[in-house]
Amino acid sequence: ATSKNPIFSSSAVDSPMSSFTHFISLPLGIHPQLVDKLNEFKRSILTSNEYKAAGFRIDESIFAIPESLHLTVLMLELKGENIAKASSVLQSVSDKLMEALKNRPISIQLRGLACMKGSPDKAWVVYAPVLEVGEQGRLQQVCDIIIDAFTSSNLAPTSDEKRELKLHATVMNARFRKGYCPDASFDARKIFEKYAEHEWGEYLIPEIHLCQTRRFDESGHYYCCSSLPLPGNMQAERASE
Repeated sequence: ATSKNPIFSSSAVDSPMSSFTHFISLPLGIHPQLVDKLNEFKRSILTSNEYKAAGFRIDESIFAIPESLHLTVLMLELKGENIAKASSVLQSVSDKLMEALKNRPISIQLRGLACMKGSPDKAWVVYAPVLEVGEQGRLQQVCDIIIDAFTSSNLAPTSDEKRELKLHATVMNARFRKGYCPDASFDARKIFEKYAEHEWGEYLIPEIHLCQTRRFDESGHYYCCSSLPLPGNMQAERASE
């Protein structure tokens, strides 16, 4: 039987007030099916009269760009030569990751919605919780290997060594709001009534990215400085050669 295990690791919101410059990402917005579901989620909310009252404070700017959806493993503050060093560290863990994954693909399931901060009536971050599909603990191992490598290389924030935060996919964030103010929360109660148990689907994690914060490529994905393929994606690359 297929088992699904909640995953915990480092995560952070990409805030314009943050000093972080880069992050280690497990990209999800590369899956067209998920992008379509997120676009439909946004469309259904923005076109519904239920959410148009001023008290809800819901507008297009607080929705995450579907193509940018990802799971954050580790936030980084990199300057100068440390950017190239971070890329080298990421590439150096390839063998350990393949061993941890037993050279088998790894997938996750996104199910329902939850609040990262506040409550549904005064929401700040609404996210889709992450469940590992199949073998229990493999994705946690991947995250641990990455965090340990960057910590050993003195590139990880020291605060992350003792932090255990939930790996999640942010779909709405009050900090994205145009004209952001300290009281930028929104009323998501009706959204939770409809989407609390929503099935977003199961998706392969094809690779790991070292991305730059607040910078996007022409497709809407976070700008990728370096990438490391994982099983499944590696097999596809070999098949196309």
